Amino acid sequence: WRDLFLDGPDVHDGDWWRLVTSGFLHAGPIHILFNMYLLWILGNMLEPTLGSSRFAALYFTALLAGACGALVVDPNSPTVGASGAVFGLMGGAAVELRSRGINPFKTDIGALIIFNLVLSFVISHISVGGHVGGLIGGALVGVVFDQADRRRMPALAYLGCLVLSAIAVVGALQAAA
Repeated sequence: WRDLFLDGPDVHDGDWWRLVTSGFLHAGPIHILFNMYLLWILGNMLEPTLGSSRFAALYFTALLAGACGALVVDPNSPTVGASGAVFGLMGGAAVELRSRGINPFKTDIGALIIFNLVLSFVISHISVGGHVGGLIGGALVGVVFDQADRRRMPALAYLGCLVLSAIAVVGALQAAA
């Protein structure tokens, strides 16, 4: 899987696909089980609310934002995992709750974000940049979705994800240089 993990030098040399493929690799069974468990929990919560296509747009945009964050913070460190995208789901869920007038930090989502951020900074060999980048990307997607809904312009949600994804890719390519 050497040709698929994320690292700045290879992305700089033209292996742009690593921005995506790294999100489907994991460093071992505990790593994949943890990510898939959170994906299952968040997916069961968000997908019925957002719909499958919006859920996929959120996930993919957050995955790219996580890759960008990982390269910004440590471009020379090999990075794998769906964590950036999963953090993005948490960020999107927090914004969705906020738009409904619910303080996300008085819910399980807030606790999940805080707990996982603490783990990111405490446990070694975890991509802090990937986690924070994904969280920010997902929260921005949540804002885009909320604005699209308020304006009753569903296409705006997808256009916003496309713009955020493009910004993440350009940022990742700049960080890899």
